[in-house]
Amino acid sequence: MRRKQTITISGMEMNIITEADQQQVEQIVGMVDRTIREIRLKSSGCSLTEAAILCALDANSERLDCAGRIKELEDSNLSLEQTVEDMTHRMEALSAEISSLKTDNKIMREILASAAHNASAPKAAAPAQPAAEPEPAKPAEEPKKEEENTTQTIHRTPRSKSRGRVGAMFDLLTFDDV
Repeated sequence: MRRKQTITISGMEMNIITEADQQQVEQIVGMVDRTIREIRLKSSGCSLTEAAILCALDANSERLDCAGRIKELEDSNLSLEQTVEDMTHRMEALSAEISSLKTDNKIMREILASAAHNASAPKAAAPAQPAAEPEPAKPAEEPKKEEENTTQTIHRTPRSKSRGRVGAMFDLLTFDDV
């Protein structure tokens, strides 16, 4: 609601019409009055009118600086929004890829389970399987290091022979099984 208020700046009274509340008007008037008094103290030959003009120039200079900073922040915000959008699309693509990999993993497990089941069942005319490759020599075990402060010993169980070589799980598959 617009209302009339009387203000005093540098000893000069004037009436204004504003929508701002009394406290906000007093705060603004106080800032302008201080600025004009500081200008007049620094420039002894400065009239009240000249001080008011310099105060207006100073206020508008700050306003332009703030507008420039706002523009920079808006540009930065747009850039960050674009980055978030790009990251969201990338995350969706990665989620789709993970889902596809889970599906592929499930299918491979089913194939391996089927192959293991078919390999355990006797077949009448099963083709000859290739001879198993000899296992590579195991590297010599490093001596165990004992630490003074530990009371537990870590025991490593050797891997089973069927999983010791890369591709050993596919030895059971034949073209008839797939």
